[in-house]
Amino acid sequence: MPSFVELAGGVRLTRSKKADCYYTTTSRDCSCPARAYNPGVACKHMKTVQAAMDNESIRPKLPAFRSFSELPSEERRAAGAA
Repeated sequence: MPSFVELAGGVRLTRSKKADCYYTTTSRDCSCPARAYNPGVACKHMKTVQAAMDNESIRPKLPAFRSFSELPSEERRAAGAA
């Protein structure tokens, strides 16, 4: 039995530790007992799906970029100097 099965729409069937059943898992919810006992906390299955989704991004991980634009007074000075 595979440890997980990918389905459409970001849904994954995750095999239980005892390998006797599968849990339906997304990045927002899971059918495992840990999630049922702690509804406000992400279970390890959800964290695994979230990590997989983050790794699938084609964009490189870059720090936040703040664009630069000159203030109107600086633009006027640059135009007057030219």
